[in-house]
Amino acid sequence: AFDGATKRNRPRLEIGDAVYCRVKSVPPGGEADLTCCAARGPRREWMTGAATFGKLWGDGPEAALAAVPASFASQLLER
Repeated sequence: AFDGATKRNRPRLEIGDAVYCRVKSVPPGGEADLTCCAARGPRREWMTGAATFGKLWGDGPEAALAAVPASFASQLLER
């Protein structure tokens, strides 16, 4: 889900696209439920380019992704 998205007006994401999002929930042994909607604060529509969450752009040396185990990500949130 994206703030301001409609059926006709939504981001076109493809398999392999990197997305900055929020983890909504993770059931035990299940897949994570992700959202690109702000939980609190101003809700900026993705179309304006001012949204907090959405597709990540860039392919230079400053763009990097890291896969980490869920347990490690949870430890980072506790700090």
